Amino acid sequence: MLPVGFALIALVSGTQAQDAVGCKALAWPLDQERAAFVDPKLEIVESGSARGPWTQQAFALMLAPQESVAFKVPPGDKRRPEGKVFGGTVSFDAPAQAELYYVTLSSEGWIDVVQNGAAIRSDAHTGAKGCPDVRKSVRFPVGSFPIVLQLSGVPATTIKIGIRPVRRRAALLASCRWWPTLLLTNTGKFRRSPPAPTAQVLIKPKILSQI
Repeated sequence: MLPVGFALIALVSGTQAQDAVGCKALAWPLDQERAAFVDPKLEIVESGSARGPWTQQAFALMLAPQESVAFKVPPGDKRRPEGKVFGGTVSFDAPAQAELYYVTLSSEGWIDVVQNGAAIRSDAHTGAKGCPDVRKSVRFPVGSFPIVLQLSGVPATTIKIGIRPVRRRAALLASCRWWPTLLLTNTGKFRRSPPAPTAQVLIKPKILSQI
């Protein structure tokens, strides 16, 4: 059975989910999130809610003026907001195991995943302004501890959020661009040529920026 919030995915074909040209700029597919975000039955959650275990899910979060939100840690985005912005928090029980997770947003906003009183540093992110229903997705190495998800810098009072684990093969392909550039040497062994630069995904041990 599919997790709550992603049930609509089974009704959306790959062709339909990939129909937007702007989505081709994404470093990894967000078809599941796009389908979940347009589901009329998408759950609406108030800021400050507790959601139980950190598992695959999607929901719409109702936000409050950012200055009124009691964040666990200061938002990681240090840029001065342009105009009025909103924020919110959601708490989760510990996931079953340490794993990489995508956190995807429907619009502009900054994501902080907080564990043990500190924000986790993301290790990859992607985004596209021309992809319908999604704006950005950030990958976090989540440990098996309780989590507080913080959203800040959102220009509207509601934002849709998708959470799902990263499939190991997908993570490898997204973070390692060697596959098209394997070269056979005269010793019969493969060597790797450097990947071409890409503006869509940034893979570093410590990433502080988000698109």
